[in-house]
Amino acid sequence: MARRNFASPRRMSHRGGSGSQRRKVWARQTGVLTLPVGTPGPTVQEDLLANFNTAMGASEPGMTVARVVGTFTATYQTGEPANAGGLAFIGLIQDESNRSLNGPDSFPYYDWFYYNCTYIQVPPAPTDTCEGAGFHRWDVDLRAKRRLDEISESLWISAQNNTNPFVNGAELVIYYQLNLLMLLP
Repeated sequence: MARRNFASPRRMSHRGGSGSQRRKVWARQTGVLTLPVGTPGPTVQEDLLANFNTAMGASEPGMTVARVVGTFTATYQTGEPANAGGLAFIGLIQDESNRSLNGPDSFPYYDWFYYNCTYIQVPPAPTDTCEGAGFHRWDVDLRAKRRLDEISESLWISAQNNTNPFVNGAELVIYYQLNLLMLLP
């Protein structure tokens, strides 16, 4: 004869996600990159965590960049000819501080956190019906996690024009506003 168990079934309670219990902080960075003329152009780079590390007192090993949300806006400086354009390469990379980085155009096979190549065109002169002509805007929302194991590591933004110089010596200006979700150790 089969044995019957009259005990009440065990209740399983769901507590929600078992996400990270690490402290989360948003690091915000706004800046401007001006790509000079060249064939290919020199790499322009900035440390995205420099202000965050200054505010926190120092860089902590073991921090993780969990998410990057933001906007890039690119335009040529005023006075450039209509219908001219060129390629711009923009990348985010985890690397050591105080090191000369190679640009995303020259080294596309690096382990880029974010990599984008975009064609920026100068449209005809703006008219009353075409306000804001000459701006190219795109958003980013990255959810990959990158752990910064060393004190000297940081997240860098790197930009470079392509092997064709911008028309008439036009400098490309890239404005960026990025929010980085940091998981502290």
